[in-house]
Amino acid sequence: MEDLYRSQFRLPYSLYEQLKASAETHHRSINAELVARLEASFGSDQQIDLIAERLAKRLVELDYKHKE
Repeated sequence: MEDLYRSQFRLPYSLYEQLKASAETHHRSINAELVARLEASFGSDQQIDLIAERLAKRLVELDYKHKE
């Protein structure tokens, strides 16, 4: 079994209500909804970093070709 970190968080009640509604929509617990959303947000950061890296490499290639 994967190691787990147990914690308590405080959040605005309106945000809790949105999280609860989303959890119900996706047929999962509030904890599972929170974990899924956090994982997705970090995944998005990694995808953005990868896209930015590829774009930077491509711009370097284009500038190099332009100078030839």
